[in-house]
Amino acid sequence: MRTLKIIVVVLGILIVIAFAALIYGILQGWGQLGTTAIPTTLAPALPPPLAGPAHPPWGVRGLGLGPGARIERMETAGGLVVLHVREGGGAERLVVVDPATGALLGSFVPTDPR
Repeated sequence: MRTLKIIVVVLGILIVIAFAALIYGILQGWGQLGTTAIPTTLAPALPPPLAGPAHPPWGVRGLGLGPGARIERMETAGGLVVLHVREGGGAERLVVVDPATGALLGSFVPTDPR
């Protein structure tokens, strides 16, 4: 019985210490750790803005998609746009476009996963 009392007292003290640490953390602003600035040495390179004198409008550009082709998904990667295209016959390919210039940079055709 004495051992059980010691365990309860020790656990009670640990709960009080943990609660005090939680209050201290809230008062010190530890909840705002995600909003701190990234050091410039670790910050990823950002693409230039799309509008402005450095990037004049480029008008209408074609992707060279065949009839029946459709864009399944669009994602950005490193300042580029990657389009997942499904051709009319079911074949797939990834088309890479530079949104700043409108240039079609190339495409990838998925192969057998073996």
